[in-house]
Amino acid sequence: MSKFSSQEIENQYNLIKTLLSDPEKHNNEIDAIKKILLICHYN
Repeated sequence: MSKFSSQEIENQYNLIKTLLSDPEKHNNEIDAIKKILLICHYN
């Protein structure tokens, strides 16, 4: 398993926080992330 830097984790956290702050506005991005997570889960 790869390790992530604290900066990478903070960047991902800020991205998620931004997307969830206005789910209707960012619906396409949220759906794309969900699809990626599903693909990763089943591989």
